[in-house]
Amino acid sequence: MGQEVVSFEELLQQYRSKGINLMAFITTPWHYYGVLSFVLQQQQEHKRVNGLILVPQGYGKALENITIPAIKGVQLNILWVTTRSVAKTFPQKLRAKLCYYRFFWNRPRQDNVFFLSPVAPQYWLMSKLEDAWGRSAIGVVIDEGLGAYMRSPWGWAKEIFHNTHSWKPFLCGLLQYGVFNPLRNHLLKRSHRLEERPLLLPGVRVKFLPNWQVSHFYRKAFQLQNTPVSSKLKRQYEKAVVISNQLYHTTGQLQQDADLKLYQHICDFCRQKNIPVVFKPHPREHTITRYQSLDCVMDTDYQTAQEQLFSQLEQLPRCVVGFTTTTLITSSVFYGIPTISLAKLVEPQEISHDFKVELDHFAACFEGMVKLPETIGELEQLFT
Repeated sequence: MGQEVVSFEELLQQYRSKGINLMAFITTPWHYYGVLSFVLQQQQEHKRVNGLILVPQGYGKALENITIPAIKGVQLNILWVTTRSVAKTFPQKLRAKLCYYRFFWNRPRQDNVFFLSPVAPQYWLMSKLEDAWGRSAIGVVIDEGLGAYMRSPWGWAKEIFHNTHSWKPFLCGLLQYGVFNPLRNHLLKRSHRLEERPLLLPGVRVKFLPNWQVSHFYRKAFQLQNTPVSSKLKRQYEKAVVISNQLYHTTGQLQQDADLKLYQHICDFCRQKNIPVVFKPHPREHTITRYQSLDCVMDTDYQTAQEQLFSQLEQLPRCVVGFTTTTLITSSVFYGIPTISLAKLVEPQEISHDFKVELDHFAACFEGMVKLPETIGELEQLFT
């Protein structure tokens, strides 16, 4: 990537006297917008922000082209870090361990540093910061994406097993997400050192509802980033049916071209009704030749998030269509665009068991925010 990589301990030494009051540990552009939304809220409350966005070594490709916008009263820099401990000797390792366990029982100080991260607080790094700087680290958990709402501790552990094919990480993950993290969070909340900023909140009649306070600042963050988009592309999106694709065919979770058949039907129906269609491939798709038969506009601009593009349109799309993509929720919450999931239109023999479970979870969690047609006829009615 060409970026200089420093250890977290070196970073703490270099910036100790620089007045840093915010750190963020992120790996994806979505996390970046979570950081930016928090910063904008701090600015609205007339609080100065001098922060560092930390990207772990090996995760920076999707973030290396991001340009941080100018914000009054805000100074942000992106750094690439390694979190490997520099403690070599037994006394050094013992001291680090003692600092870590003491961290959960520390009393909050007046001089705070916000430490943002997705899924869970970065407990180990926060303990190092408190020890090195003598200041309180306040954990702020930013939004991870839809997966975090659909997964239980068991679900997180299963994903670890799927990635590692090893029982030891699976069991460690189960204990981590099911036992240790809830206990650690309880201790931090008790001392007022933990804040959670989910995009969605638990509902009563439906499982989740928008967290309007947080979503307002996410939308402002997308508007502020303002990556240039061509006028032609903007016109193509306006009043169009937007298909937001995912990698389920590539991963083998969808078989028999089940997704392609649905996309083809949507394009054919919309052509008959003179409704424009834009197809957005997933950024990690290696080839788009599979979709050449679709009668639609193919948007291969992978540098601009759809939420960011929507913020620049004079007229919004007719609707956004997908399976379980985060865009289905963000389009609805941020811009009021109708969204449609195809989760109930695939046959059981066309999908893997794990994907069937994921589709069912998605439908159960977000049925109050996304349309879920059960027949092709119902799907067609939603376009007209």
